[in-house]
Amino acid sequence: MGQTNLEASLLTKLLPSNVRPDIRRVKRDRGQVFLDGCVLTFGSTDLGTKSCVYGDPEGGTTVALVGDSHAGHWFSGLNSVATTNGWQLHVLAKMGCPPEDINRFRNANLRPDCLPWRDNVIRRLKALKPDLIIVSHFRYNFRLKTVAQRRGGQWEELLTKYFRELKEISSRVVFLEDVPPPPNLVPSCLLRNRKAVNRCTFSPTESAIPELRESEKRATLAAGITYVPTYNWFCTEQRCAVLVGDLLLYADDNHITNEAARYFAPFLEASLVPLLQRIT
Repeated sequence: MGQTNLEASLLTKLLPSNVRPDIRRVKRDRGQVFLDGCVLTFGSTDLGTKSCVYGDPEGGTTVALVGDSHAGHWFSGLNSVATTNGWQLHVLAKMGCPPEDINRFRNANLRPDCLPWRDNVIRRLKALKPDLIIVSHFRYNFRLKTVAQRRGGQWEELLTKYFRELKEISSRVVFLEDVPPPPNLVPSCLLRNRKAVNRCTFSPTESAIPELRESEKRATLAAGITYVPTYNWFCTEQRCAVLVGDLLLYADDNHITNEAARYFAPFLEASLVPLLQRIT
């Protein structure tokens, strides 16, 4: 998304009559990977024998997408890129599970199913030997600024360890930054402000903490992997958009819509294809 389009979108006041996906049915706008059960639900840890291979299943380049539902919400864009470029796209994702053992910082909401799932993913990746691993996930329980400042170093340490573990499996690892999280449920906000949708835009630092973004950048540098920033796809320096023309970017307060994922396919392609161009 060019900055010109972003700036124009941020000035929009009236809710378009033809918003896509349908703003009242946005929860139904899900990528095929969710419909196929390839983003595991709570309690599931076994990757099983089910084929969660997309893109070009016979392609000579193997790409693995690893993470939680925030990895899954990029699926349609990544699947388009994989299909166009002849990549196998293997999806290893589970709702609500961060990488490494970051879930130990989630206070009383510990998830006993995350670490067994993570171990199964590492085993699968070692067997798969992908040409590229793409990692993307939510920033878990780090939204409060005081928590972020106190735990930013721990976040960086755990991510660095995890990224290095992946780098031992594949020489090409990408961390796809989490999307800028709105402070409210975007569809509801838009419906409440049909004649002033600009009220639903937000500051890039309003929900996400700069300290954590910097920690993530340092972790990728320390591990020698590629960092793909996403904030400039959604935000100017001052504000983040929730609509682009008639396109609804957010399904709630942290996931993008399936339509948005398709829209971002060219951005994903520009970031990923150069990493694999040397593969013959």
